[in-house]
Amino acid sequence: VKPLEAILDLDPGDESTLARLREIHEKRRNWQGLLDLMKRELPLRQGAARRALLGEMAKCAAERLSDPKEAIELWNDVLEASEDDAEALEKLSGLYEREKRWPELADVLRRQAAAIGSAPAALPLLEKLGVLCSEKLTAREAAVEAWQRILEIKPDHAKAVRALRDLHVAGEDWSALEALFAPRGAWAELCETLSQAADRADLR
Repeated sequence: VKPLEAILDLDPGDESTLARLREIHEKRRNWQGLLDLMKRELPLRQGAARRALLGEMAKCAAERLSDPKEAIELWNDVLEASEDDAEALEKLSGLYEREKRWPELADVLRRQAAAIGSAPAALPLLEKLGVLCSEKLTAREAAVEAWQRILEIKPDHAKAVRALRDLHVAGEDWSALEALFAPRGAWAELCETLSQAADRADLR
């Protein structure tokens, strides 16, 4: 290995040496050595080749070396070149969730949903975002925004209606509560919700 690395020191772009070292590291399952080699190779790559190499490096860090911090940095390098890269966003979503980095996860979920737009495929992402904002971040306004976006895509989404009802009651936002039920003419449900809120207030 050392003689081959010496060749790279003299000629960093020697493709045959890079390929030979890669083969050796893979056969020896020397994943750290492989990642270090790819780091040396990265400045030589541009465009699609650079994107592919960054993805390979990130997967090596996450799957072979169990180094989520390194993997996160590498996937974010991908996003610097292409902010809507679907694979990078998907991988970061999983990594941030496992690392319990909730604000970063929320940002990724927003970006994923925005990239999809108003298609039904955005619904599970927005639902996950709404729950995350409510339960992990206690960010009421952000949670409301996520659930409201779901209703814009699917007006009869029952879980979104329930979540918004509870958020508006907790925030004592009665005008927003009325606006939630009015389009469906659900006046009886509105009255029941207001009555229950009043009963809870009396018990405080």
